[in-house]
Amino acid sequence: MTPQVDDLQQRTFENNLLWLESFGCEIQRRNNLFYVNHPDLADYDAWLIYGPPSEALSDLKFVLDQPDPVKSSTSIYIDEIAITDAINVTLAKIGFVATSLNTTVAGAITPRLEAGDISLELALALPEDTTRWSALYSEGFNRHGHDASIDRARWKLSFENPSLQHWFVRDGAVEIGVCQTCVGFGVTGIYSFTLKKTERGLHRFRAALRALRNRLTQNKNVNVYFERLRRKEARGKPRGSVEFHELRVIRKIFGYQRLL
Repeated sequence: MTPQVDDLQQRTFENNLLWLESFGCEIQRRNNLFYVNHPDLADYDAWLIYGPPSEALSDLKFVLDQPDPVKSSTSIYIDEIAITDAINVTLAKIGFVATSLNTTVAGAITPRLEAGDISLELALALPEDTTRWSALYSEGFNRHGHDASIDRARWKLSFENPSLQHWFVRDGAVEIGVCQTCVGFGVTGIYSFTLKKTERGLHRFRAALRALRNRLTQNKNVNVYFERLRRKEARGKPRGSVEFHELRVIRKIFGYQRLL
């Protein structure tokens, strides 16, 4: 990695921690080892291992030696550069297998689209819009009942954080989707991007991305990033986005779960 990529890796990671804390995640840090926990969201209960390979195995053993059985068996995410044969052997012996790949894509984007290219637009959501915004999020990510109630509670917290901006994707006056941006550490993270089921499709998705790019740049360059989560069972190659063609992969993190 170059010094520029190393710096971007660090800043995007700190931005991600800022986003996690904005909706109620608790983060414990031990050098390059992190424990993330949310009391109501099992998907945000995990260990994160970064740093050089020389430290990663020691960090992994620390995780597996936790006296709390929940902490010692929860999901583990390890930076690609920290993974060694010893890491893989240790995980395999106790039933942890790779189940996902999280890819961080980042870079600088510039204004480039004319107004005529924008068929959708982004409108900033205000705190009084929390319930409506959260309902669109829950619909887009197929979360109902109790899960939707959890969403309302966590996004109410994030609306109170000045580093987070919440957006409606609009077709005229009709709200068809939502997304979040998190500004901090010199980068803008893109999160929670989703459209209503009735608005799905490549054409609408790309139009929404053009609207997002147009809103983020607005006569200025900006460093942005987002993450792609790919499950092990996913088929085919992940597709890039021509609307954010300047971005490149700067980090890969493998997710492991205990299945035995």
